[in-house]
Amino acid sequence: DIGDNNSVRKSCAGYRFVEPTVSKTASRATKAHPVNTGSVDALRYRYPDGPHDAESLLVQPKTGRPYIVAKNKNGIDGVYTFPMPLDPHSIATLTKVAAIRIAGEPPFYPNLVTGGDIAPNGKRLVLRTYWSAYEYELPTDAPNFDAIWRAAPVMISLPLQPQGEGICYTYPKADALILTSEGKGPTL
Repeated sequence: DIGDNNSVRKSCAGYRFVEPTVSKTASRATKAHPVNTGSVDALRYRYPDGPHDAESLLVQPKTGRPYIVAKNKNGIDGVYTFPMPLDPHSIATLTKVAAIRIAGEPPFYPNLVTGGDIAPNGKRLVLRTYWSAYEYELPTDAPNFDAIWRAAPVMISLPLQPQGEGICYTYPKADALILTSEGKGPTL
């Protein structure tokens, strides 16, 4: 629940739960017959510099630290992280760890980060816009994961999708990207 198209919400939330085991039964879950995920923690938060719209929630797999990339029409997107340990009993104030600039995209909704993922080994991350993807690699001499935001990304051309907003690495090797788009019955 991180979206805020008009940037007016005083607080938002991410939800933490144990990932359900995928089985033939679980893959047939429906709205009428859902698969129980167990207990859910609402991790409420606010930004230190006022409300933002966001569509990209990434979790660093080695530390469990969540990151949110706020989308900004000027092409300079803020990267925020949660204080650790995560506390479902209070509203956290996020910390801004970086500002990234995506530029040079087509003029129709350019430069807006709409999705992202961190590779299972925690050494690469990918962000996508409606048009392209940008992969960042953690420098070998980096003191910590946040150094990845200062790396120069490699642009990856993506196939045209109606409203491309989903991207993730394959698991466990992260040797390919899976893409999807918004709407009913989108292709992968």
